[in-house]
Amino acid sequence: MPRGHPLAVIRQARQLTDAVLVGLSGGKDSLAVLQLASEHGFKLAAYFLYFVPGIRFQEEVLRYCERRYGLKVLRLPHWGLSHQLREWVFRGPHYAGDCPRLKLIDVENYARRQTGIQWIATGQRKDDSLERRAMLSRCGGIDIGNRRFYPLAEWGRRHVFSYLARARVPLPADYKMFGGSWGGRLYAEDLAAIKRSYPDDYETILRYFPYAEAQITRAGLLAEQAPSVSNDAAGAVGHRERAV
Repeated sequence: MPRGHPLAVIRQARQLTDAVLVGLSGGKDSLAVLQLASEHGFKLAAYFLYFVPGIRFQEEVLRYCERRYGLKVLRLPHWGLSHQLREWVFRGPHYAGDCPRLKLIDVENYARRQTGIQWIATGQRKDDSLERRAMLSRCGGIDIGNRRFYPLAEWGRRHVFSYLARARVPLPADYKMFGGSWGGRLYAEDLAAIKRSYPDDYETILRYFPYAEAQITRAGLLAEQAPSVSNDAAGAVGHRERAV
């Protein structure tokens, strides 16, 4: 079995620890990691990092995992939220000093303290990016110094989808809206999809980010202006041609 293969990584990790803390994003990769760890007898805990707490379509998959695997998912603020609050959501200088700038390791170490589990498993794959390929190639799927392992390092998207289908793990509602998990993005197209499919969740987002609706309004205004911009450009070309 090649180095980095999911079963090789899981079996080696099982020799190092009998408990694992899974970073659960609600996406296919983290669901596959959770299923693999369950199949191989690890004591399980999980943490989920949110940008907006209490989003129903995210809570649906978290509660499903809690029921299926008999665990409690820690809901924690996403480390990137600290950057949003400091830099571009409120912008006020009075807010910057109140919100520390966090890193992923800060949240992970908090989850370790809360659960008493030191080893973390996440769903990074080599085909995610060149940076991840380099990182996963160096450690071979297990980073002993940082007490982390990556069972899916050698898998591609089709392997993950196939594995989840065989294990009868359903894909979350995010995949119907976005083709993947929602990572807290406040882009107009994401917000519009949530507004259509989960209007109560859209209202929840607006309670935390009241100016988010401006993204949809701005996108609509740009779309309305696009035809006139194209016509103006075409008219300018015609004018130049006549002048020639």
